[in-house]
Amino acid sequence: MISRKWIVTACIAGATLIGSTGVYAGANLQSISAYLNNGLSIQVNGSAYTPTANGQTLAPITYQGTTYLPVRSIADALQVGVKYDATANQVVINSTPPTSTANGTTSTTSANTSMNTAPITMTTQVFPTKYLPQDIPFPSDAHATSVNEDLAGNGEKQSFIIYTTQEDLVTLGNAYQTYFEGQGLNETNSIIDSDSLSIVGEVEGSYGISIQGNPLPNQPNYNQINFTWTEQPASAD
Repeated sequence: MISRKWIVTACIAGATLIGSTGVYAGANLQSISAYLNNGLSIQVNGSAYTPTANGQTLAPITYQGTTYLPVRSIADALQVGVKYDATANQVVINSTPPTSTANGTTSTTSANTSMNTAPITMTTQVFPTKYLPQDIPFPSDAHATSVNEDLAGNGEKQSFIIYTTQEDLVTLGNAYQTYFEGQGLNETNSIIDSDSLSIVGEVEGSYGISIQGNPLPNQPNYNQINFTWTEQPASAD
């Protein structure tokens, strides 16, 4: 069973990454007065459809007589590709449908992709750490911008690493899934696409992990990864 403490730790790691992206976006945002249109229903190809993101229902927004819908959710419903190009600061939509991975997550492809296409090279012992298991792999070009380790209240070891890489998020996410599923990971969240990576889960009685990734808006072709590892002692039951 996944502990409440581990879920809280993973949520904090994800919020940190999202917050850093929001600072960049805020410089180009304009405040408006709009309305959540909860009474508007949506149909896609004749079937009722409710947009969602991260498990939350999204309502259409009405502004000055025009209705706005969440682009990623609608693109997924229409089975077309969508990605965020951080270099040009634009949303790219194309007619190429998303491709399914082995565990049911989806990724999108686009001709407007500047990330590496060569097979990923993963290696171990990239960062000098006291607590992180030395067999956990990282991309060979990983550059750590922050490495913090401490002990939780009950003495559990914790490692928090922020690193950058030029490996694309889909290839990196699939590589991590392959490794951690081989360790017996019980996933509670999995999002793998070209501009968002999120893997959260626990190897019961051993450790929990949270891997959150997004493109770096001020560094073209680079992604930032927040990697959290927390020791999980075996259950007394």
